[in-house]
Amino acid sequence: MAFIEAENVYKLYPAKRSLIGKPKTFIHAVDGVSLTIDKGSVVGLVGESGSGKSTLGRLLVAMEKPTKGRITVDGVNLARLKGRKLSETRKKLQIVFQNPDASLNPRMRIGEILSEALRVAGEEPSRDRVDELLASVGLQPGVAEQYPHQLSGGMKQRVAIARALAAKPEFIVLDEPTSALDVSVQAQILNLLLDLQEKYNLTYLFISHNLAVVHYISDITAVMYLGEIVEQGPAHILYKNPWHPYTKALISSMPLLYRVKAGITTEKVELKGEPPSPINPPKGCKLHPRCPYATEKCRREKPPEIRIGKNHTVKCWLYAKK
Repeated sequence: MAFIEAENVYKLYPAKRSLIGKPKTFIHAVDGVSLTIDKGSVVGLVGESGSGKSTLGRLLVAMEKPTKGRITVDGVNLARLKGRKLSETRKKLQIVFQNPDASLNPRMRIGEILSEALRVAGEEPSRDRVDELLASVGLQPGVAEQYPHQLSGGMKQRVAIARALAAKPEFIVLDEPTSALDVSVQAQILNLLLDLQEKYNLTYLFISHNLAVVHYISDITAVMYLGEIVEQGPAHILYKNPWHPYTKALISSMPLLYRVKAGITTEKVELKGEPPSPINPPKGCKLHPRCPYATEKCRREKPPEIRIGKNHTVKCWLYAKK
């Protein structure tokens, strides 16, 4: 059952203004994205830096409003919610950021940080409740008396997750939650997230540039390039049988040992150069300046979304019917 739905969502940011302050050019951060996240599932969102992954995550938890398009939560259009109804819906939607050092107040003890989160969620904080949150992420009660700088990176990320849980959310955006951690600690955090998902029936959007991590945790994987989702499908299918040249390039850049162990044998695809600027994206297929398979049609026309299997779609002229 769909819990989060984004329909043809755009997010533009002014990049340059005229002398009277009117925007002249825009950054196309999210460019016509449609995405469905089923209740209780984990959708992994992958792509290079600057592809719009974090912006999409912020839109889905109502931290920002889309320039165009519709986002619904449990069938309710976010744009139509105001006041108390919007506040109540926002409690269902939480986010965990990449760097806990930037998101945890260094002047507050951990107990104070979690108590503040409980107050914002409308709950009167207590030491028992704080201890319960700490225990849920595998931390001892004594951590409540410590400051963030006294904790390891993994412990701080656990605190950030506990803070998100304070509101008893239904959907959490995890924005690169393990990228700043050692490999051994990454595995612990990933397993914790999966345990919490099962315990609380949570729904996740897991954002990362690390394809191996997304392969491990996601049910569905969506691949984003220059603000667009170019391919999405069940993780166990997409990794072993990718269709889009960009997806193939990302997967073939994964460590060989991991690919062999996971049985991933996709053909190697190398892209030319760097991603174009989102201020002036290419016409037609945005990948065409870098794609080894690009044709004249790719340069002229934007490819449609093509369904190639159950829950598996791709945007590429290679697979369009002639």
